Amino acid sequence: MAERDIKMYKDFLQGETKTFEGRYCADEYISIAKNRLQDINLKLKEIERENLNDAL
Repeated sequence: MAERDIKMYKDFLQGETKTFEGRYCADEYISIAKNRLQDINLKLKEIERENLNDAL
């Protein structure tokens, strides 16, 4: 969902953005969504490492 939302907001920014607030909010949302994806990926790697250690 976050990847789709990031694309949607980037597309919004490519168009004729009406207000500063609209651009700012879109940029903020993109940043938050990217950080969320990074956090999820880090957690998944941590879980994989734990599972690998448990298997050994």
